Amino acid sequence: MEQEKGELEEFLVFGSEELSEDSFKWTHQITLYFLDLYKQYRNKVGSLEMKTLNAMFVHISNELSKITKKNITAANCSNRWKVLERGYKKFIDNNNKTGRGRHSFEYAEVLHDILGKKKNINPALLLSSETIHVQEIPMATTAPTSNYEVIQIAEDNFDDENIDPASNTPRMSSRQLKFKQNKPKKNKAYENKKLKFYVLKEIRNDRKAYYEKSIKIKEKELDLKEKELMEVIKKNELLEKLIKAKCNKCSSDFTVHM
Repeated sequence: MEQEKGELEEFLVFGSEELSEDSFKWTHQITLYFLDLYKQYRNKVGSLEMKTLNAMFVHISNELSKITKKNITAANCSNRWKVLERGYKKFIDNNNKTGRGRHSFEYAEVLHDILGKKKNINPALLLSSETIHVQEIPMATTAPTSNYEVIQIAEDNFDDENIDPASNTPRMSSRQLKFKQNKPKKNKAYENKKLKFYVLKEIRNDRKAYYEKSIKIKEKELDLKEKELMEVIKKNELLEKLIKAKCNKCSSDFTVHM
């Protein structure tokens, strides 16, 4: 990880604001207050008071700036929300999976109050006589995260011999549910390596373009200075000729008087 960071830092140029010790950092308490403000104002988006989502983040950033005495922008708030929302989605997806390796998320309870009813976060399960569907509204900017396709149930398995006598309802065995798991398209390590290569390539291209542009500017400056120098040389030559002409005239006049 440190090696990758070092390779990237070789090509990156940071501004003074990014390296400042006073740059804003999200703490646990400020994040909780941010979520509380988001919960208060989210339903007001679209009203005259807050016409857009960005207007809401501007309002929230102003309140946070007053309390923390820090310069918190609407972009800070918008980016923080994206990070929290993405973390909550990963938390929900992980907990919906069976087996070990479940993770915790410190803001899960607060975000559940805000996002718990969103269908793209917690999809509803719909049943029909033949098929079980997962109703999900996909986000425009994210790919589907489901690891399973539609669950098919064999209709002809519901016969008289497969009736639960206690409830007089069809009884389903594990063989009746057919799951088809989607294999991951590409290895994650390969994707990370490919992304890293792409980023480094773009940074190198930008750096190359920057130096080529700088060289062209320097060449133009040298051309201008060379032209200016030639003009000065021409002026000096003309001045020298003029002085010689005057000297020759003075000499001839002096000879005539003699």
